[in-house]
Amino acid sequence: YFRTKSRNSSVECYAILIGKRVAPNLVRVQEFFYPDFEVQTCNEVVVDEDSYQLAEQYAKSDGYIILGGIHSHLNYPSVLSKTDLLSHKNNNDKISGVVSVINRKTHVSFWELSSPLPCTIQYIS
Repeated sequence: YFRTKSRNSSVECYAILIGKRVAPNLVRVQEFFYPDFEVQTCNEVVVDEDSYQLAEQYAKSDGYIILGGIHSHLNYPSVLSKTDLLSHKNNNDKISGVVSVINRKTHVSFWELSSPLPCTIQYIS
Protein backbone atom coordinates (compact mmCIF):
# COMPACT_ATOMS: atom_id res chain seq x y z
CA TYR A 1 0.00 0.00 0.00
CA PHE A 2 2.82 2.46 0.85
CA ARG A 3 4.46 2.01 -2.55
CA THR A 4 1.16 2.60 -4.35
CA LYS A 5 0.40 5.64 -2.18
CA SER A 6 3.87 7.03 -2.94
CA ARG A 7 3.61 6.31 -6.66
CA ASN A 8 0.31 8.20 -6.90
CA SER A 9 1.33 11.21 -4.80
CA SER A 10 2.82 14.56 -5.80
CA VAL A 11 4.17 15.09 -2.25
CA GLU A 12 6.34 12.98 0.02
CA CYS A 13 4.50 10.24 1.86
CA TYR A 14 5.40 9.07 5.34
CA ALA A 15 4.39 6.30 7.72
CA ILE A 16 5.48 5.42 11.24
CA LEU A 17 6.67 1.82 11.48
CA ILE A 18 5.25 -0.09 14.45
CA GLY A 19 6.53 -3.49 15.53
CA LYS A 20 9.25 -5.04 17.66
CA ARG A 21 12.85 -6.14 17.68
CA VAL A 22 12.82 -9.94 17.59
CA ALA A 23 16.61 -10.48 17.53
CA PRO A 24 19.69 -8.23 17.78
CA ASN A 25 19.75 -7.70 14.00
CA LEU A 26 16.10 -8.38 13.18
CA VAL A 27 12.99 -6.24 13.52
CA ARG A 28 9.47 -7.14 12.54
CA VAL A 29 7.30 -4.33 11.20
CA GLN A 30 3.77 -5.15 12.25
CA GLU A 31 1.96 -2.08 11.00
CA PHE A 32 2.30 1.19 9.10
CA PHE A 33 0.70 4.09 11.00
CA TYR A 34 -0.24 7.06 8.81
CA PRO A 35 0.08 10.27 10.86
CA ASP A 36 -1.08 13.83 10.25
CA PHE A 37 1.55 16.34 9.11
CA GLU A 38 2.70 19.84 9.99
CA VAL A 39 4.45 20.06 6.60
CA GLN A 40 4.04 17.86 3.52
CA THR A 41 5.66 18.98 0.26
CA CYS A 42 7.37 17.31 -2.70
CA ASN A 43 10.69 17.25 -0.80
CA GLU A 44 9.84 17.46 2.89
CA VAL A 45 7.51 15.90 5.42
CA VAL A 46 7.17 16.84 9.10
CA VAL A 47 4.94 14.72 11.34
CA ASP A 48 2.47 16.46 13.63
CA GLU A 49 3.68 15.94 17.23
CA ASP A 50 0.21 15.00 18.54
CA SER A 51 -0.11 12.42 15.80
CA TYR A 52 3.29 10.95 16.73
CA GLN A 53 2.21 10.71 20.39
CA LEU A 54 -0.96 8.92 19.27
CA ALA A 55 1.17 6.43 17.32
CA GLU A 56 3.28 5.77 20.43
CA GLN A 57 0.18 5.14 22.53
CA TYR A 58 -1.29 2.90 19.84
CA ALA A 59 1.92 0.87 19.60
CA LYS A 60 2.24 0.45 23.38
CA SER A 61 -1.39 -0.63 23.73
CA ASP A 62 -0.63 -3.63 21.49
CA GLY A 63 2.75 -4.41 23.10
CA TYR A 64 4.81 -2.91 20.28
CA ILE A 65 7.18 0.02 19.85
CA ILE A 66 7.84 2.61 17.18
CA LEU A 67 10.69 1.21 15.11
CA GLY A 68 11.14 4.26 12.91
CA GLY A 69 9.64 5.64 9.75
CA ILE A 70 9.45 5.22 6.02
CA HIS A 71 9.04 8.03 3.51
CA SER A 72 9.15 8.55 -0.21
CA HIS A 73 11.65 10.36 -2.42
CA LEU A 74 10.05 11.68 -5.59
CA ASN A 75 12.39 11.43 -8.60
CA TYR A 76 15.32 10.71 -6.31
CA PRO A 77 17.05 7.41 -5.38
CA SER A 78 16.25 5.50 -2.22
CA VAL A 79 19.19 6.78 -0.19
CA LEU A 80 19.31 8.47 3.19
CA SER A 81 19.85 12.17 2.67
CA LYS A 82 21.72 14.23 5.27
CA THR A 83 18.33 15.38 6.59
CA ASP A 84 17.10 11.76 6.74
CA LEU A 85 20.21 10.63 8.62
CA LEU A 86 19.94 13.48 11.12
CA SER A 87 16.27 12.67 11.72
CA HIS A 88 17.12 8.96 12.08
CA LYS A 89 19.70 9.81 14.77
CA ASN A 90 17.62 12.42 16.59
CA ASN A 91 14.56 10.16 16.75
CA ASN A 92 16.67 7.19 17.85
CA ASP A 93 14.96 5.14 15.13
CA LYS A 94 15.74 1.44 14.97
CA ILE A 95 15.20 1.50 11.20
CA SER A 96 14.50 4.08 8.52
CA GLY A 97 13.05 3.36 5.12
CA VAL A 98 13.00 5.25 1.85
CA VAL A 99 10.88 4.47 -1.21
CA SER A 100 12.18 6.08 -4.38
CA VAL A 101 9.62 6.86 -7.06
CA ILE A 102 11.16 7.44 -10.49
CA ASN A 103 8.96 7.23 -13.59
CA ARG A 104 6.29 5.52 -11.46
CA LYS A 105 8.72 2.72 -10.57
CA THR A 106 9.53 2.20 -6.90
CA HIS A 107 12.51 0.87 -5.00
CA VAL A 108 12.57 0.37 -1.21
CA SER A 109 15.61 0.43 1.09
CA PHE A 110 15.92 0.31 4.89
CA TRP A 111 18.81 1.24 7.17
CA GLU A 112 19.86 0.75 10.75
CA LEU A 113 21.90 3.50 12.36
CA SER A 114 24.80 1.11 12.96
CA SER A 115 25.46 0.53 9.24
CA PRO A 116 25.73 2.70 6.14
CA LEU A 117 24.62 -0.28 4.02
CA PRO A 118 20.92 -0.99 3.42
CA CYS A 119 19.32 -3.82 5.39
CA THR A 120 18.16 -7.07 3.91
CA ILE A 121 14.36 -7.06 3.56
CA GLN A 122 12.41 -10.25 4.15
CA TYR A 123 8.67 -10.23 3.45
CA ILE A 124 6.61 -12.54 5.66
CA SER A 125 2.89 -12.99 5.27
